[in-house]
Amino acid sequence: MATKPSPDVEKLIEQLRSQNTLERIEAAVQFVNYPEHASSFVESLGLQLHDPSLEVREAAKFAFADLGEACVESTRSLLKRDDSKSFVLGCEIVRAIGPPAKALLPLLAEHLNSEDAGRRKAAVYAMMPMGELVTPYVDQLAPLLKDDDFNTQIFSCRTIIGMREHARPLASHLLQLAETGNVSTRSYAYWALGAIGPLDDVDVVELLTSKLDTFLHPEKQRALKGLALLGPHAAAATDRIRQLTTDEDANVEPDAAFALWKVTGEAQPSVDVLVSLYDHPVHQIASLELLAEMGEAAKPAESFLIGLLQVPDESIREQAIKCLANIRCGSLEAIETIRSISENEPDLMLRIVARRALVQLGQD
Repeated sequence: MATKPSPDVEKLIEQLRSQNTLERIEAAVQFVNYPEHASSFVESLGLQLHDPSLEVREAAKFAFADLGEACVESTRSLLKRDDSKSFVLGCEIVRAIGPPAKALLPLLAEHLNSEDAGRRKAAVYAMMPMGELVTPYVDQLAPLLKDDDFNTQIFSCRTIIGMREHARPLASHLLQLAETGNVSTRSYAYWALGAIGPLDDVDVVELLTSKLDTFLHPEKQRALKGLALLGPHAAAATDRIRQLTTDEDANVEPDAAFALWKVTGEAQPSVDVLVSLYDHPVHQIASLELLAEMGEAAKPAESFLIGLLQVPDESIREQAIKCLANIRCGSLEAIETIRSISENEPDLMLRIVARRALVQLGQD
């Protein structure tokens, strides 16, 4: 049963209905201060995951990630309702919470083989961030790789990617999808095959390397992601991956650079490529996202990233802040600039990102 909300929480719930985008963002991020009242606002906050504004949706995701377990029991109540709309909303909230919602996995698993296609899709969507926690339900994922809804197939592949080697029993199903799926589903199968690791009876490296010469961009890109997850096991593909880091016609330079690092263990050449791609408008954001994913291995890019804190484009500054947090930046200049952004930046979402970065850097 929902607890009676405090007057402050009632005010925030009402603010979520505002026509003003900034007011909805401000309301969403303030719920983290009231975890004890989660039962009174989880559904209202969850509806913001559908807000027309990307910034509001991101603010709601941040809030659920920070609230974590405090939202689990209220989300369980949504999942148990008879109507599919509530179930789907509950699944979206689980997706936003991530692993702290692991207690809900048994309930989600009950719907993986539902006769309701929408419930199957929503349940596996919710499981995507759970990683190896999904292992007990691995056999239930096999039928979903053949589901009539290609999005269910894709969500299943993405769940498998997080499970890594724990999903190896699904290898034959992934190989079949890689052969017979449409461009989206088969390319996600390539990525998932890389995630589950080398196989005894199939040369996964050779299979994925062969996809680097296909015409379609998603196939090349996701094959590279699969090779990256194979790491040193994909050493035989090193030369071809290296070629793709400078092949503008192939148009996969960022993913090739990232894969090169994962396969060879050498960060500097990949960092150099990703930094150089900042001047390429098509690859600008992707290169920064991958630098962030490299974590402390991208430390050689620190000075470059500090310089980006001064550019006018909010999206570039946002990515630069995330990168600096992930590489554990120790520059006092950078930390003070991020702190200034967190306090004085007119863009509310950028202030939020800066605050989260300071927490990550132990500077809150």
